[in-house]
Amino acid sequence: MVSNLYLDDVRCVGEFRTTFRTIPAPVAQWIEHWFPKPCAQVRSLPGARMIEPRSVYLEPEAVMSLAQILGIMLDQMFEPGTRMAWTSEQVIELENRLVAPAEGEPILLGIDDAALLLQGMAFTEVMSEDLPWIDTVRWVTDFVTAELRQHWTEEEWQSYNTR
Repeated sequence: MVSNLYLDDVRCVGEFRTTFRTIPAPVAQWIEHWFPKPCAQVRSLPGARMIEPRSVYLEPEAVMSLAQILGIMLDQMFEPGTRMAWTSEQVIELENRLVAPAEGEPILLGIDDAALLLQGMAFTEVMSEDLPWIDTVRWVTDFVTAELRQHWTEEEWQSYNTR
C-alpha cells in the first residue's frame, strides 16, 4: 500500500491536474425571517470562493458517496507526516454544502469543488489498489468523473487546469 501520497503521486482521474486559485462567490446562508412571511437571503462571506458555479442535481445516494469520499480525505489529513493537496476547510465547507439541500434540491458546485471531489476519488482509487474490489472502485470512479465533469465544458476544464 502506498503511503505519504503527494499530488504528483496520485494518478488524477480524467487526466487533469488541479490547483486552488479561486475568485469570490456568494455563499447561501439561511438568514430566516418568519414575520410576516418566511424568506431566506444570500450573502457573501469573506474568504468564500467558488469558480464557475453550477446548480447540480445529485441523487441522495450520490451525495452520501461523495460525503464518504470527503470523509476519507479528511481522515487522511490526520495521518502523521502526511501532506495533502487539500485543506480541511475546503473539505468541510464542501461537505456542508453537499448535505445541506433537501432531497431533490440542487447543490451549488464550482469547478474547483468538482476537481476537489475528483482528487479525493483518485486518492481513494490509489489507496484501494491492492483490494479485491479495485475494479468496482475504478468503475465507480469513471462513472462519477463523467457525471461531475459534464457540468462544465472541456474549455472550462482546460482553463481551470492552467490557473
